[in-house]
Amino acid sequence: LSGIRVTDQEGTGQAPTVSFDPETREYTYRVLSTVTSVNILPTAFRKNYTVRVNGTLLSDLSPIPLTGDSTTVTVSLSQGKARGEYTLTFTRAAGQTVNFRTDADTDLKVYNQNEEELRTVKVREVTGGWRYAYTLIPGEPYHYIATRGEYYHVTQTFTMEALPANIKVTVPTEDALTSLTLG
Repeated sequence: LSGIRVTDQEGTGQAPTVSFDPETREYTYRVLSTVTSVNILPTAFRKNYTVRVNGTLLSDLSPIPLTGDSTTVTVSLSQGKARGEYTLTFTRAAGQTVNFRTDADTDLKVYNQNEEELRTVKVREVTGGWRYAYTLIPGEPYHYIATRGEYYHVTQTFTMEALPANIKVTVPTEDALTSLTLG
């Protein structure tokens, strides 16, 4: 395979504990306990490979239900006598909510380690700013990008444990370039 994309029942991308490598055959995905099913979208190197997920042809595949604390899924591919198999293990984990607060003119997005944007609940605060509530899995790496206007950004990589439950994110708007010499 050249890649595997996994989404939950709402279309949010899920990240394995290690980045995809065609030579790595086993992956673990820590997903929120609220995830009830996943869609698995493997990409074969070439179009003439037959791809099956848990024995079902990829073209006939429907969402795979997650049952209990752990579900294992097998992705197999074949072309003639060539065969390959990948094992995906989905472990459900309780999430914890982290609230990011921004000014009214600032937008914030949180991404998992596969650069998949996570779902949020965005609420206008009484102060006029925004509160973004994200449910995150302890121990997993994330990063946020906060944007103010078109040109000002701030980013931070983090794990949920390293943050307080409520975080104020400000984006500096001072000019970074104070002079320019051409010569």
